[in-house]
Amino acid sequence: VHSDLDFGKLHRALQEVFVASNLRHDAILPYKGFRIERDKEKSGVYQLYIISARMKMSLKELINKRLHSNQGPFPKSTVLAFIKTLLSGLKYLSDNKIAHRDIKSANILVDKKDNLVIGDLGEAKQSLDDETTEGELSLRGTYAYMAPEMLDSLDRRQMKKRDLLKADVRSLGFTILEICSLRQA
Repeated sequence: VHSDLDFGKLHRALQEVFVASNLRHDAILPYKGFRIERDKEKSGVYQLYIISARMKMSLKELINKRLHSNQGPFPKSTVLAFIKTLLSGLKYLSDNKIAHRDIKSANILVDKKDNLVIGDLGEAKQSLDDETTEGELSLRGTYAYMAPEMLDSLDRRQMKKRDLLKADVRSLGFTILEICSLRQA
């Protein structure tokens, strides 16, 4: 649920719906639809409800649960399966010229069979090619997971859109470190 959105924020939130609605991959959260409601008490305010598959928890919650239950690290086979799934999902996004721009454990979800899916495409950028504008490469995502070149505005102006895909891989690397160490980035 995206709450208390003015028209501009509603437009940005709908980007997630439109990007995600055409994606079909086992490692990407399937979106089934959306509903918009006007706030009856506040003029010009909307609520956006995104309908997707039901998930058990986020990867961040799974990591914290494992850490606090003193189970120790994930088995090597589980870590490798997680990595394979997440790389497959990122490759699918890349093949479709989509940069996620906010890969982190909180945006990776766990279904009832403990499979991982990449979710929260709210910061995603679609239709990547070699042409670039500074606005399209604006700083998006969570600092702790960002590639260093994304934090430097001079570097960002010199980047190509395809470099955003490389930044997603770097963010995934930080997430894999969390999986292996059971510590947040």
